Amino acid sequence: MLNGDTLIGFTVGGAFLLAYAALVVTALLQVLRDDGIGDWPRIAWIASLLLFPFVGSLVWLFLGHKTSGIGKNTSLPN
Repeated sequence: MLNGDTLIGFTVGGAFLLAYAALVVTALLQVLRDDGIGDWPRIAWIASLLLFPFVGSLVWLFLGHKTSGIGKNTSLPN
């Protein structure tokens, strides 16, 4: 029989596992969809995400991911 502490542990652990999976999947999808990187850098990013999922995801999100086009008005000439 499960007591209250065990249920809380499962709930908290499940929440962290879900957040971890969302972080890794988000980073992997962004690497696959990013048109701004070449083939070899993309392969290197994918390898780093597969070998070191947590650290690779954080490095991608803070250093590798470039936000493009957000907040820019591309309809006007420079």
